[in-house]
Amino acid sequence: MKSAYSIVFFLLFLFLWGTTIPYAQKPEIEKSYAMFRTEAFGGLNFNTNGWGCSFYYSKHKTAKVKRLYLIQFDVVKHPKEYKIYNPLDENSKGYVFGKMNSFATLDFGWGEKRIVYEKLRQKGVQLSLNWNFGPSVGFVKPVYLEIIKFDGLQVAGIAVEKYDPESHNLNNIYGRAPNSKGLLELKIIPGIFFKSGFNFEFSSIRDGLKALEVGTKVNVYPRRVPIMTNVDNKFIFTEFYLCLQFGKKYI
Repeated sequence: MKSAYSIVFFLLFLFLWGTTIPYAQKPEIEKSYAMFRTEAFGGLNFNTNGWGCSFYYSKHKTAKVKRLYLIQFDVVKHPKEYKIYNPLDENSKGYVFGKMNSFATLDFGWGEKRIVYEKLRQKGVQLSLNWNFGPSVGFVKPVYLEIIKFDGLQVAGIAVEKYDPESHNLNNIYGRAPNSKGLLELKIIPGIFFKSGFNFEFSSIRDGLKALEVGTKVNVYPRRVPIMTNVDNKFIFTEFYLCLQFGKKYI
């Protein structure tokens, strides 16, 4: 699966890199304007560990270098997660057998956005290299399931219980409980992260911002995050990501 993501990202990179070459060879013929000083933009992230969203704020240091601030939220999935359903009831909610906890991260970063190739025309593509690092907060929430209760051989009802690998199995799990269950038992694991990627900006509106970013991100925590039972859980999470961004520029 990760190799497939890598191939997709690599092909996107080659395609968008190629689109910058014709514009880089043409002289500037459009009217000059005052330089924008700040940018605010957000995006949806799709990566090899899950999905999330991010918000950026940037401010010019020089003509080609911007100070970059980031807040990013990601839902992280274990590579061994596979959703299954109760075969006796098509209305049951899917669940991941063996999953003890849900895991999500909230990253706070600062870094730089460095322009590699400028956007010489309004309909051109600008290539930048971004990097961010900073603290990461990991949120661990226990998984609750709907469990079938028996009275002898008869079904007595369904109860919501925290997943227990010793007593819950494929024969008595009905489905996933509401995601709100377990929020009061949330635990926090502090860590750090580093993120770097190529940003392709292609907005045709002068003060607008549309971009596609591809890159890698690494989150590191002081201990293994207990997501699944009977498998190796990680404390280092590496991902390849693709992020579609929208925002606005300000003078």
